Amino acid sequence: AVLGLGAMGSRIAARLLESGRRVVVWNRTADRTDELTARGAETADTPALTVDGVDVVVTMLADPDALLAVVLGRDGVADGLRAGQTLVEMSTVGPTAVARVRDVVPAGVGVVDAPVLGSIGEAERGSLVLFVGAEEEDAARVQPLLAELGDAIHVGGPGAGAAAKLVANSTLFGSVSVLGEALALADHLGL
Repeated sequence: AVLGLGAMGSRIAARLLESGRRVVVWNRTADRTDELTARGAETADTPALTVDGVDVVVTMLADPDALLAVVLGRDGVADGLRAGQTLVEMSTVGPTAVARVRDVVPAGVGVVDAPVLGSIGEAERGSLVLFVGAEEEDAARVQPLLAELGDAIHVGGPGAGAAAKLVANSTLFGSVSVLGEALALADHLGL
């Protein structure tokens, strides 16, 4: 199942469909499911129903508030999850939001945080870099699925993937800032 069909989530769902997997999709804006259902995805009316009968549930949402609404809200993912399933949280939401999700899922549900480096092109090609934070057993269970999306790097225990993504983003933002300052200096010097 894939919940959140924005630019990245829709492409992740498409990659999984292309690999021959059964994919159930959900999005707050229901018409975002149309293209994927035309390609063979199933849909559900609520997040809780989306996770019924699937082994792995992927969330790719805009921010912590959206994630918590989809997981904790009425008819949310937490209401539908059962022991033996695995929730893979791929949004860039930080370790605190991931810990909150981990705290509310039912016992026996694995939680893997696996935010991604890359954008639309990498998602379409299956060449994302995924920072995986999870217990060894949970990371191993989802490795085949994550490998279809890119290079999954197990960076540590629960929450480590979300933390690694924040570190990577801080490096990227710093580099962009330095480049901007250098261009402004070049312009000022008449280059």
